[in-house]
Amino acid sequence: MFGVRVGGDYVVIPSFIALRVGGFFETNGQDAAYWNTDFHLGYRIGVGGGGTVRLGPVDVSIGYQHTFFETLDNGGKGMVPGLSGDAAGQFTNAEGTTTAYRSWHNVNGGSLSSSLNEFALGGTYRF
Repeated sequence: MFGVRVGGDYVVIPSFIALRVGGFFETNGQDAAYWNTDFHLGYRIGVGGGGTVRLGPVDVSIGYQHTFFETLDNGGKGMVPGLSGDAAGQFTNAEGTTTAYRSWHNVNGGSLSSSLNEFALGGTYRF
């Protein structure tokens, strides 16, 4: 996995207003056959911006970021089996590894797509 991040901060009015903008890119971190239902490790691109306003002894900061994720598609041939309460329920994957407490059915067959919007609001009290 490889990532690049860029960003900058511009002070519009010293000791009063600052603006910032940035972005990032990360390469794919997983094989589509093993995409997980808990997190998305396809390549991603993010862009964001924000600013800070100084109001007396308090700095108020706001920010926003949007992340675009690659759609992962394994054509229905997922390799992550579901959990099972039966120790005899063993699953053997394509590499020959056998795992207990797994069902014979995969839980990640198909495609996974997502995006993310993040908003932030914060304050800093200076003394």
